[in-house]
Amino acid sequence: MKNAKQKAGELAKFLHCTVGKAVAISEESCNEWEGPSDLNFDSDLPMTVQQRVSIATIHVSAKVSATFELKSKGKIKETKT
Repeated sequence: MKNAKQKAGELAKFLHCTVGKAVAISEESCNEWEGPSDLNFDSDLPMTVQQRVSIATIHVSAKVSATFELKSKGKIKETKT
C-alpha cells in the first residue's frame, strides 16, 4: 500500500496536487507457488544447499488496485461576510 501511495504521489505532482486517503482498494489477482519455476537438478548428484532452499521457497504474486483522493495544493482563502 505504501508503494501505491508513493506512486500516486509522484503522479499527483504533475497535477499540482497531493494524495489524500485511499477511497478504494481491491485485489485483482493472487498467485502462489512453491519451489523454483525450473527444476533442472541432476538426480545422480546430491542437492546443494541452494537447491534445497529453492525447492522450499514459497512465492506469492498479487495484483492490487488502489484509488486515492487528490487534494489541491493551493490555499483556499476564506472570506467573511
